[in-house]
Amino acid sequence: MIRWGLGYAAAFAVVMAFGFGAIGFDARAEESDAPPNPSPERVPSFQLRDQFNNEHRVEFPRDRPTVLALADRKGSDQLEGWLEPLGDEFGETVHFDGVADVRGVPSLLRWGVRQIFRRGTKEPVMLDWEDAVCTSLAFEKEVANVLVLDQKGHIVLRVHGEANAEELERVRAAIVELRAK
Repeated sequence: MIRWGLGYAAAFAVVMAFGFGAIGFDARAEESDAPPNPSPERVPSFQLRDQFNNEHRVEFPRDRPTVLALADRKGSDQLEGWLEPLGDEFGETVHFDGVADVRGVPSLLRWGVRQIFRRGTKEPVMLDWEDAVCTSLAFEKEVANVLVLDQKGHIVLRVHGEANAEELERVRAAIVELRAK
């Protein structure tokens, strides 16, 4: 069973919250005034490298539901409230995938950002340097983005921001329903 306590969620939040501040990175420098992409109904398969430079492929269909967590530096503070209780409850019966929105980090600083992530967690965090994933999924900046996907990659539920009891229950119910199918 995956232990999410102070593992993935906390480390992801710490790295995103403090790591970029330490090197002076601000993702807002790359923001655009263009309207966000409309929310897709299905997540396309994608591949990104993690902080250890290992390639990860998220391809559908999958053998179980997926919780896909996306965050930038500010939104990462809110991830633990989602991932810790969901990880404790569902463990390895659900895929948990994390994507960090690190677009705008200059090439020369990427090694340092990877090092910060490596020190923060042993769990893989996919790093979206070129905005290959976040914008296509209608990523909302400065808040946690949590998507519940069925085995075929369809978005069953999308929540943003800080976790609360009502929204956590909606996410739990969606996962339970998907596992029952």
